[in-house]
Amino acid sequence: MHSTIPGAFGLPRPEAQLWLDPRQINVLRLLGRLEMMSSSQIYTMEYDGSLTRRTMQRQLEQLHVESKIWQSTVRYSALPGHGGKSGPPRKFPYIYGLTPEGKALLEGLGVEHDQRSLDGLRCREPRGRRISAPTIAHDMVVSWWCSSVLMAAKASRLCTEVFVQSEFTVHEKQRFDALVVLRLNPERPRAEAGTIPWFEGRPCPPEAIELRLGLEVDMATEALSVLAGKAAVTRDLHAAGLYHELFGGPVRTVFLVPTRRRAAQIAAEWRSAWPETWGVIATTSSSEHAEHGTLWGDYRALADGTQSVSLLDELVEGADRRVRRRRTVTLADWVAALGDASGVQ
Repeated sequence: MHSTIPGAFGLPRPEAQLWLDPRQINVLRLLGRLEMMSSSQIYTMEYDGSLTRRTMQRQLEQLHVESKIWQSTVRYSALPGHGGKSGPPRKFPYIYGLTPEGKALLEGLGVEHDQRSLDGLRCREPRGRRISAPTIAHDMVVSWWCSSVLMAAKASRLCTEVFVQSEFTVHEKQRFDALVVLRLNPERPRAEAGTIPWFEGRPCPPEAIELRLGLEVDMATEALSVLAGKAAVTRDLHAAGLYHELFGGPVRTVFLVPTRRRAAQIAAEWRSAWPETWGVIATTSSSEHAEHGTLWGDYRALADGTQSVSLLDELVEGADRRVRRRRTVTLADWVAALGDASGVQ
């Protein structure tokens, strides 16, 4: 699997971290950003088409034995896509996450070139307090949505950089379920697709488009008054210039909700607190395009609850401080720039 590196006097030169496969490093980077993933997610995002599931399980077990990841069994009903079904009798799937040792390994390897990305990686002790079923159900929706965005970014030459981090704290008054920043560069697309173009801390090129998305997953458990309070906080932090200072521009709130009725309720509360909002909302099912995933789902404006909005519309702040949407990339543009990884030429 590893070639011998000749050294002085004919002695083979050792290679640091010889035991670690590049896919295992990629899995650690994903787990730190998404907080938790199922084995099916990991296989789809990193192993599909190259190695078998059995090989993946061996590599995950190796990481677990080395205390680089934690694992926990869950009920099928807690995983996206199972519709509340219990799954095979007496069989429970695993979910995985990053440990502090795994995070330290990534830091030691120097694979994370952006300090904010490294600092934000989520990890927990392998034998920490058991995660509750409602928390797993919520966090797996976050993980699924972000995974779908990453798969879209991986497939398109238009996406030149992507930042994803779950449980991202913006301010003492605000924490997104996930922050996603996409850089698109139609003028200078990537030569090839097929890998996730992770953000590396470089300034945004002047010709590139930067899209900032703050994900909020609602499981219909929070009071509507609490969600109205979130609208007020978002409005005030924007007015204070915090988003511009931290991220270079406005952040679009993206709500995922279980039903259309809940979407209508949240939209009404949100615009009562902030009529000028540019946030969007969708049910989990409508948020996913059948071919191109959650980046191209059916999202509706929180300002009126009905207008269809593309997540790839850029938010532009004018001299009057008003934020307007500007169409940047159409779905046809996106499809034309898909690489081999998507199966579309």
